[in-house]
Amino acid sequence: RVTKRAMIACLAEGIAELKERERVTIALRYQQELTFDEIGGVLGVTEERAWQIHDEALKRLRVKMRKRGLTAP
Repeated sequence: RVTKRAMIACLAEGIAELKERERVTIALRYQQELTFDEIGGVLGVTEERAWQIHDEALKRLRVKMRKRGLTAP
């Protein structure tokens, strides 16, 4: 069974390995709770591009977690 601590550690490591723009997007979305339109404004990109960067980051995190045998519910 996967512990919450192992899941959090893997996510933290995965986030640290993301490209800077992806890290910023994840932080703005989940820590600051900004919309994709607001994130786009911060990054100087469109709302659509902000969503794409977010999606790419989540895909990278999922792959990392799967490689470690961790899956999110």
